[in-house]
Amino acid sequence: MKPTTLLVAAALSASVQAADAPPKTQFTRVDPALRLVERSDSYSTGSRARWLGPLTITGRLVVEFDRAPPGEDQPDKYGGAHFEPDEHSLKKLPSAINYYAKSPKVVWLGGSGREVLRPLIGEEGFERLYRGSAPRYEYQAALVIKELSTEVECDQRHYAAVPSSLRLSSSTVVAATEAKNIGC
Repeated sequence: MKPTTLLVAAALSASVQAADAPPKTQFTRVDPALRLVERSDSYSTGSRARWLGPLTITGRLVVEFDRAPPGEDQPDKYGGAHFEPDEHSLKKLPSAINYYAKSPKVVWLGGSGREVLRPLIGEEGFERLYRGSAPRYEYQAALVIKELSTEVECDQRHYAAVPSSLRLSSSTVVAATEAKNIGC
């Protein structure tokens, strides 16, 4: 193969790869306790990044139930669980600032509300929330992150954490009349 043929083949390969690559995601500076261990910026594999901790953040532990309208017989028995970092903790976490820019104001915890909350308030405490009528319950809490990841899926950026530990700062629960993060 001639040198010019090699250059043309390399240029074509680079242009095909560039066509598959969305703009590279950039992140704000993060707390040094988080180490970036994986990253992908491609339409075919998705735009994602993963950090390892441990990092302690504070904020609200939230469990939301998809309350069925009266007369429907399919109640949400488990709820969804996420963590909403306070302003101080948001500064510790990476925020996407280029491709699908978004800060981690909602960090999904990878389990049902029942799985996340039951060890903290007991089965009886969780059953009281489940039998309640409010769709959203909030607790002040501290979360130690073992792993944090973000990805773009369905034209939205999501953040998720694998907790190392989670503890309530107060046993006071706040019930809200509207769910903010459940549903499509």
